[in-house]
Amino acid sequence: MTVPANKAIELRRPDASNLDSPFEERVLRLYVAVTNKCNRACPFCSVYASTTGKTFIKLEQIVAHVPKRGPYQVQLEGGEPFLHPAIFTFTRHFSEDPRCTKIIISTNGSKFPFVVDERGIDPEASWPGLLQFFSRLPKNSVLKISLNHYLLENDPHLFSKAKLILDTAQEQAINVVFNLRKRNASQHECDAYLETLVDKHGLRPFTNSFYLQRYGRNANDENAEAPYLVGTNWCAVNPDGKAWGIDLIGRSDAMRRLP
Repeated sequence: MTVPANKAIELRRPDASNLDSPFEERVLRLYVAVTNKCNRACPFCSVYASTTGKTFIKLEQIVAHVPKRGPYQVQLEGGEPFLHPAIFTFTRHFSEDPRCTKIIISTNGSKFPFVVDERGIDPEASWPGLLQFFSRLPKNSVLKISLNHYLLENDPHLFSKAKLILDTAQEQAINVVFNLRKRNASQHECDAYLETLVDKHGLRPFTNSFYLQRYGRNANDENAEAPYLVGTNWCAVNPDGKAWGIDLIGRSDAMRRLP
């Protein structure tokens, strides 16, 4: 397994209070960046995803890293995974593999079919399209939805959409986890208002809160947390099909160099 380029990187024990925590007994998880293309340009992106990304993984490149025996999990991420034209082919493939015990899709949620008018989100009009969209995903799969200040600044309906995602996905037996990532000001209050929005929209039982880490596009943020690993039973795979094991920084730097 590839080891981190920075040998001094901290290894933390899994936090049982976090949803979908990589607990020590968990089977191997593949973290697959299916593309480096994203329809957002978060200035702190840890994997340098961009609107101009052109690299898209193929199914056979993912399958090449599936362990030969025993159970495993797969997390499809990016970039924005729902920009990959074969994303539903990927989820269907792994849902049909009895050794794959969990399928997770990490997304900014912006590609879901919301109906928005001058008054904001129209929940009633959005409901049928969202149900149809989520019906294409395997039952009991997990949607990990990103929440942060940049996404909110570019979409004032971000948290209203999050609540609607939660309600409609659950109706299709899709699990939802919100990953709230905050800037780490010296007083830890820079993005405190995001926590109030989590509570206002009833998302608290489904939300993990983290501070941004100091790597990727965020490498020069002195207030960010130093990069750390949680558990070691996982392997990161980039859109070009190359595996980086648990080398968090090496994987990020490689993403930066992809076309």
